[in-house]
Amino acid sequence: MSAPAVVGEIGYGRTRSLTAIGDTVNIASRLQTLSKPYGCELVVSDKLVAGAGLELADLPGHELVVEGRRASLGIRTVTKACDIPDLHV
Repeated sequence: MSAPAVVGEIGYGRTRSLTAIGDTVNIASRLQTLSKPYGCELVVSDKLVAGAGLELADLPGHELVVEGRRASLGIRTVTKACDIPDLHV
């Protein structure tokens, strides 16, 4: 998935830190945590794959239900990230 996020410093004084918030960050965090249970290096949304112009239909696909969203999110699991085919533009 590719979408806007809000990035900035939060906190006060010495407890300030740089952070990112938004739906995109929430989805990315959820996808990242799925790599371990799926036994893969990378989990990507079908929307991101399509936007990048990649063809990954032969990789395992799943539907992810994300809390707070109405529609499920199609995802692909990539066992080895280096196996993603090069994008030739």
